[in-house]
Amino acid sequence: MHALGWPPPVIPFMKLRFIAPLLIGLFGFLGTRGALAGDDKAVQPPPAPLPVSAAVPLWTVDLQGDYTLGSRFRWYNGLGSQAEYHYRLDAVRRINFADGWYFRVGPDLERFDFSRSNAALPYSLNQVAADVGVEYWSKGRLGFQLRLEPGAYFTRDHVTDNSFDIPVTVGVGYPLRPSLDLVVGLRASILDEYPVLPGGGLIWRATDRLKVEAVFPRPNISYKLSDSTQVFAGGELLGGAFRNGPTNDRRTNNAVLEYREYRAGAGVSFNPIRSVSASLHAGWSFEREFDYFHSGPSFRTKGAPYVELNLRLEL
Repeated sequence: MHALGWPPPVIPFMKLRFIAPLLIGLFGFLGTRGALAGDDKAVQPPPAPLPVSAAVPLWTVDLQGDYTLGSRFRWYNGLGSQAEYHYRLDAVRRINFADGWYFRVGPDLERFDFSRSNAALPYSLNQVAADVGVEYWSKGRLGFQLRLEPGAYFTRDHVTDNSFDIPVTVGVGYPLRPSLDLVVGLRASILDEYPVLPGGGLIWRATDRLKVEAVFPRPNISYKLSDSTQVFAGGELLGGAFRNGPTNDRRTNNAVLEYREYRAGAGVSFNPIRSVSASLHAGWSFEREFDYFHSGPSFRTKGAPYVELNLRLEL
């Protein structure tokens, strides 16, 4: 599955009593807060409210592609060197149903392709799922998110009855100080080795330009060079659980394969207009792991460099 990162939300404390029963998944999103500037003490009129279509993106399309150079397997040098191609498309349509509340729905497609495979190592991992859920927005910021991704999670081209999963993520944050927020969340999945995975951390807006996100599983630090350009560096955990197809090995035949990739890098992002953004970054993939955790076999690669391009459209 996609990177197990979730941008953290912040909502007023009194709202928590309405959404606490939903906390069974991962994180939502935290927008950047504005700051008052200048020494003018005259009372300023409040800004005109933004129309819903301007304050909340009714369409969001994310397209990601990355390539990891070849690396050999630890303790299995005879398997040769393996490279990885990764693609993901997530498109979301938001439908307003109450004040600040939206349904989200759309496709979520992801694929890992590998240059070398055998009976135990598949040539591809695939996710064909829907992206559905509920969100709460306040003043143009996403404050709460409950997200479900029902679909098929399979290796090669083997889609079976037991390849169905429905990962659930949900998250919420609480402002501790004007520049500091606490983030908590959970993720649940049927196929994963750990069916429930907690996450969380702190978000610190050190200045108007510098932002530190000490949040598992995707820590990040960013600095705005201008209104349209910023540089960033951070870590990332990619992967997910997939149902393997039929094989001649009883240990891998229809077994669950969990794939994990640990990496870190740095890059630059551009936001030339409000609705379009792009980022390019590169770094080092420290290890990729193929783990049949129920049956035993596990394969780990050595490190290798990677490069990634991301495009986002918001309307």
